[in-house]
Amino acid sequence: EHLKPREDGAAAVMRAVREELGAAMEGHVVASRNLTEHWVWYFRDYGDGRVDRQATLPWLVVLDGPHRKLPLLADEEAVGVRWLSPEELYRWVREKPGDFCHATIVSL
Repeated sequence: EHLKPREDGAAAVMRAVREELGAAMEGHVVASRNLTEHWVWYFRDYGDGRVDRQATLPWLVVLDGPHRKLPLLADEEAVGVRWLSPEELYRWVREKPGDFCHATIVSL
């Protein structure tokens, strides 16, 4: 999410939870924290005239589960939803980080 004027990271994350996952999900957040001490600068030249430049705060949000009972309503930007155990997720990210984001983000 992009920060709105005078909005801090924590407020932006909660807004993202409401907008991207559904308003009912906000009540299921049990922990939320920044994963880095400082902003991370991201740059990507797509090679077609588009360039992406942004400072970002990688963030962790923990929900209270059980996952199949959460009222998740992913927005139209989501290709799909798949629930995994933490172990399954860690293994997938380790083995195929490109499934989650472009190589320039993986390099961060």
